[in-house]
Amino acid sequence: MSDIVSRETAKTFPDVAAITMDHPWSWLEKGWRDMLAAPVASLTYGVIAAAIGGLLALGFYEFSQLSMILPVAAGFMLAGPAGAVGLYAISRDLAAGQRPSFFTSTKAWRTNPEQIAVCGLILGVVYLIWIRSAMVIYAITFQGSPPDLERFFIHLFQSEQSLQFLFVGTIVGGILATIAFMTAAVSFPMLLDRKGANAFVAVITSWRAVLANPRPMALWGFLIVVFISFGLATLFVGLVITLPLIGHASWHAYRDLVRQPAEPTQL
Repeated sequence: MSDIVSRETAKTFPDVAAITMDHPWSWLEKGWRDMLAAPVASLTYGVIAAAIGGLLALGFYEFSQLSMILPVAAGFMLAGPAGAVGLYAISRDLAAGQRPSFFTSTKAWRTNPEQIAVCGLILGVVYLIWIRSAMVIYAITFQGSPPDLERFFIHLFQSEQSLQFLFVGTIVGGILATIAFMTAAVSFPMLLDRKGANAFVAVITSWRAVLANPRPMALWGFLIVVFISFGLATLFVGLVITLPLIGHASWHAYRDLVRQPAEPTQL
């Protein structure tokens, strides 16, 4: 009976591979090659992300809500994998010797729409929890009184209250970011690559892949934070490059971390 259960589990949950500390750098190199191979399609995603970020920042400035810029900017890291499905599709098509396009990549979610939507909903919930937590932490720390609009960043980084806000916010945000990272590390590429996969299997596989390779995946998570933070710090302009780079690299991370099935997978 136990053998039957083991065989069924193996069929349901794909094996995850052991990787080395060199792999994250290799993923970035392959991601860069993919971006150069399909520059228009890839960079269009970066331009869209930068435009959305810029419009949100402008809106917060106009409505004197600059305190929301940091937690909302974190959404590019927490919920970003859901918006990168098209980038995974571009890398998949390049690997198959096909010529990708932006228009074609935007329809990639149709491969497995319901399950991709479920994973997107999970990340959306995590993001909403983060936004709500940031608002609560902010209200408690500043007692509901926001810093002066013209001196927002001075208040944010130099006052005693702001240090408390950043400390607590960093811890809470770090926990939620870790959950989001472990959930999305390979789940979205897997759902794109395997039409028969479901969200539960994809998320569990993603967690298993991270837990089986804690040090390399910690490095990969750190690199993601560095590249996306650079994009945000450049007033979102850097996202034009860093977001598609990380998106393409994440596809190659999935291909290295999740062993491919012995039988051909219907795409």
